[in-house]
Amino acid sequence: MWVQLLIHFNVYFAGIWILVTIIFLNYEFTNINEIEKILSILSLIVAIPLEVVRLYLGFTGNLMSAIPSFAGFLILSFLIQLPLQVYLLIATHTVKHLLPTVVQSITTGTLVLQIGIGFPAMRKLSAFRRKQFQLERWQYMGKNGATERSNSKSESVVE
Repeated sequence: MWVQLLIHFNVYFAGIWILVTIIFLNYEFTNINEIEKILSILSLIVAIPLEVVRLYLGFTGNLMSAIPSFAGFLILSFLIQLPLQVYLLIATHTVKHLLPTVVQSITTGTLVLQIGIGFPAMRKLSAFRRKQFQLERWQYMGKNGATERSNSKSESVVE
């Protein structure tokens, strides 16, 4: 439930994050060095579409209890989005101003919470799916065993 609330918050906050980050990067673009310009632009080019895909996977994986989607959400969050968000948090064009620092801190904090709460949620989801699979398997085996027993009894009566 907490993961879903954080994802829901992140969906609405992502627009604010994108807007503030692009405005302040544009504002400070002439004052930062070439390497930071390239890294910041590439980080945003990767982070913005990835955020859309990541949030979609989080929604579908959590709401529909789809393990592959939820695992994709966690992998994208931890391996790709977290390093990009941390870089954008410590970049000089962000640190110089209060608003982008606060917005980037909220975004990074939300991401860390999603990862921290998401892994235990993934364990619970996979344990639930495993039990559900085992229950269905035993019910199927019980029905097949009962059908085979009734067929063998009717064959022995006919003979």
